[in-house]
Amino acid sequence: MLEIEGSVEITLDDRTATLSGHRNQIELDLADSSCGFITGSLYSRFKRATLFALYLYRIGLTLSVSYRGRQAALLGREAKSGMLGRLFGLHHIEIRLRWSAVRLLFG
Repeated sequence: MLEIEGSVEITLDDRTATLSGHRNQIELDLADSSCGFITGSLYSRFKRATLFALYLYRIGLTLSVSYRGRQAALLGREAKSGMLGRLFGLHHIEIRLRWSAVRLLFG
């Protein structure tokens, strides 16, 4: 199993994100809207997220995606897909039904 330890702050076109990891948990906290970090149509975003979540699951990692400190989604090993996941085929992705998740999905 892969383990991660550390933290890094990323700035891209005046948009900031903090990426940190401890053991098998990775946290990505976006301080600004997802525009600039996550691009493409809504379908392509979900497709990439599903493939990435499957990869995380296989290597035993969990990624928590937050917007301004509020958790929006969980991908990988510890994610429970729930009703939305089963309806839309989002395996290993747990989406929190909060405003933070809406901001990440639709910018």
